[in-house]
Amino acid sequence: MPRSPRRIFWPVLTVLMLLVIGACGLLGFTTCNPPDLVTVSIKNIPPNMPFLSLAAITDKGPVTMMWASPYPIRIAPSAWHPATHVPHDVTKPELGWQTYWRTGQKYGVVMQTKKGEWKVAWFPASEVPLEGRTVFGGGKATLDLSKAEIVPLDADTVKALGLQDVKPENR
Repeated sequence: MPRSPRRIFWPVLTVLMLLVIGACGLLGFTTCNPPDLVTVSIKNIPPNMPFLSLAAITDKGPVTMMWASPYPIRIAPSAWHPATHVPHDVTKPELGWQTYWRTGQKYGVVMQTKKGEWKVAWFPASEVPLEGRTVFGGGKATLDLSKAEIVPLDADTVKALGLQDVKPENR
């Protein structure tokens, strides 16, 4: 005896509604939590470094990692260029912040001293694993400046990172 259309309609409609709700939930989750959003912990920041930025050396050259909005509820992700927003409190030797991660061969913590000198601590990619990363992205990276040599950063790289207009008196 064949099923009536009414007996098939409601189960099919229920399954379709659950699929739509699931897809909307996944879209909302990935919109508020982009896969390249990574929490970065920078440890042992030297004193007198009022400016910090993260950079990656990629196949296309040096790139700046944008800071993420610090607000706990993000309707849409917002990226802040380090030249305009610095989340570092100069009185603290550590920084924990979210950034839009860029994959590279090496990663750097770019710093500017109060005198305007540019410095960088480079880390090979193998020394910066992303912990806790899932299929949805995310994760955590830790950069300990006591384990890297801090060296001067040349003006061409500063310009390539878009940091040439950062002045120490603005910090």
